[in-house]
Amino acid sequence: MIVISTNHSTHVTVDAGTKAMYVVDTKPQVKKPDGLNYDWVFGDEHGKITAKKGFELPKLSDILELIVAHCDPTINLFDHFYITQNDIVIDRWDINLRGKAQ
Repeated sequence: MIVISTNHSTHVTVDAGTKAMYVVDTKPQVKKPDGLNYDWVFGDEHGKITAKKGFELPKLSDILELIVAHCDPTINLFDHFYITQNDIVIDRWDINLRGKAQ
């Protein structure tokens, strides 16, 4: 997900809300960078990122990595997996059955 707004001193806004991740009781965890919390309080299209004590908020256009709470229905929301190695995209896998449940 990408930071799309940094106009507050207490949090930043990212481009991933409830439409990007399946909603369960457990919120996604920010994997990279360290020291951040995710909250989907902003709804369908946007998420809120706050920094833990002693950590800084990310900057505009920074890319964050998440560990989603429940992967199956989250994967169904996307067309591709982007495979990375050392922070470089090395392949793209199609999610062939995306949206095929009837």
